[in-house]
Amino acid sequence: MDSTQDIDYWLDRLRERRWLLHFHERRSEIGAVLTWPGVWDVLVLVAEQHSLAYRTPRAPDLDPFDPEYIVDCYAGPAVWTIRWIMTLPPPGPVFPPLRPVPADFSIPRNLRRPTIIRPIRHRTPPEGDDFPHEQRELRLS
Repeated sequence: MDSTQDIDYWLDRLRERRWLLHFHERRSEIGAVLTWPGVWDVLVLVAEQHSLAYRTPRAPDLDPFDPEYIVDCYAGPAVWTIRWIMTLPPPGPVFPPLRPVPADFSIPRNLRRPTIIRPIRHRTPPEGDDFPHEQRELRLS
């Protein structure tokens, strides 16, 4: 099998780009968030054949896993969903038009609470890294 079709290969790419992972204590779903000024890129891996990714506005009172509006979204197999979210260009100075969340859009409630949030650890930051991230672990209940 081509390594680019392997979910572990793409999870390693997320680690390199410093995505923040969200794990439910008793479930297998994984959420991942990349924080940009003004937006979040969000990835929800539910199963190998069912995953969701989107870009949504960011604010202190908003939850990245419970968006009201999105800029863009994609749903499909995990590998393709990761590839899609990683190919989004960095957000620019002009905010794109927002769309209401589609009716069939669903984030598993168990990714919201209780959750363990762990930053992906790096030995050294990748050269030229300009991603703004907070590095801390939180336990939400």
